[in-house]
Amino acid sequence: MVRKQNPGDDEKESRDVTLIVADIIKQADFGRGIVRLDPEIMKQLDLTSGDYLRIYGSRVTHCRVMPSVSMDVGTRYIRMDKIVKGNAGVRTGDKVRVRPVDIGEASKVVLAPQDHMIRVAPDFHTWVKRRLLDFAVTKGDVVLIPIFQRFISLIVVSLTPGTYGKIGPNTIIEVRESPVELARVVLPTITYEDIGGLREEIQRIREMVELPLRHPELFRHLGIDPPKGVLLYGPPGTGKTLLA
Repeated sequence: MVRKQNPGDDEKESRDVTLIVADIIKQADFGRGIVRLDPEIMKQLDLTSGDYLRIYGSRVTHCRVMPSVSMDVGTRYIRMDKIVKGNAGVRTGDKVRVRPVDIGEASKVVLAPQDHMIRVAPDFHTWVKRRLLDFAVTKGDVVLIPIFQRFISLIVVSLTPGTYGKIGPNTIIEVRESPVELARVVLPTITYEDIGGLREEIQRIREMVELPLRHPELFRHLGIDPPKGVLLYGPPGTGKTLLA
C-alpha cells in the first residue's frame, strides 16, 4: 500500500538511495529548481526527466530531476546549485538520502520577499507563476525570480494543501510585499560552486586568493610573500565579471 505524505501526493515505493552532493556544471541550471543525477541512479530509481525527488538533508526539500552528463555515470553524484543546497541544508561533498515522489499540484502558494519590501505590480503574480511553473516547492524554501538582469529571492511562506507541492496551471500565486520573518531560511551567497565551467581558472584563483588566507603559515615557512591581487583579462563574455 502506498503511504500518503501530503494531501494529493503519493510517495513512490520506498527506494531510498544515498548520493553525494556535487556542484552544477551548467550555469544555465542555476535557479531552475532542478537537480541532476547520475544516469545509472535514475535508471535504478525508474526516474525520467521532469520527475520529482525528495531530498533529505538537514531539512527536507523537493526538486525536479534531470540526467547529468555522461562523465557522472557511476559517480553517485547529485548535482545541485547553491539555492537547492540551502533549501536542503547541505554542502558540496555531503551525503544525502533521496527518494522518488509523486507530487500533486498546490492549489495556492504564498510567497514573500526575504530581506526588504517590494512593490508588487498587478501582473507580477503572472510572471512569477510562469517562471515557477512545474517547480516543486516546500514551505520555507527560497526561490529566485529574475527581474531586470538580477534575481529577487522569495520565501515559500505557505502552501495549500500541505507543506509541499508543485506549481501547476491551476495554482494561485500570492506574492506579499512585506518581508517574511523566517530566521532559519537564509539565501546562500552565490559562490564559485554555482559557476559552470571555468574550472581551471577557478582553481588558479583559489590557489592565489584562498590559499594565502587559509594557510598563511605555508608562505611564512617558504619565506615568500603571498600574492597581493589577481588581474583577470580576456575578451568580453568569457566570465571575468562573473568570477570577480
